[in-house]
Amino acid sequence: MSASSEHAIVYGGSMVGLVTAGVLSRHFARVTLVERDVYGDALQPRKGVPQALLNHALLTRGMRVFQEIFPALEQRLVEAGGPRFDMGADQGWFAHGGWRPRVDCGLRAFSVSRLLLESVVRERAPGHPPRAGPRRPRGDGLADTPGPRAGDGGAVEGPRGR
Repeated sequence: MSASSEHAIVYGGSMVGLVTAGVLSRHFARVTLVERDVYGDALQPRKGVPQALLNHALLTRGMRVFQEIFPALEQRLVEAGGPRFDMGADQGWFAHGGWRPRVDCGLRAFSVSRLLLESVVRERAPGHPPRAGPRRPRGDGLADTPGPRAGDGGAVEGPRGR
């Protein structure tokens, strides 16, 4: 592994950051996830994630992709109470002025809150600091170099943190 592929830093611990850390762990020896929020032991919505308590459906292909990045994710969601359902048989469809008949279509999905999905992914994400760790990185912005034009911000060198 080259010196440039030893360490990756992911800035932001939401779903995109967690999945990015999972993918980068295949290419880097170490991944550090920098996040401003502090995670406790209880599931609680994070500031800036208003959809945390809303129901989300994770369809078959999405689950396959997640499973490639985070093995055993499906089993962990089942253990945490995320119900599997058939999109045609287990939910009602109202279309064109009437309810459609329920049919087992074989399209399986999970019904979970964003909060539950994110917390289970976070458990498996590489680089995620331990919940009770004495020190964890906190992001304060991006370090940049002056650009060629006044006020353009230049190039990003990496995250600033403490």
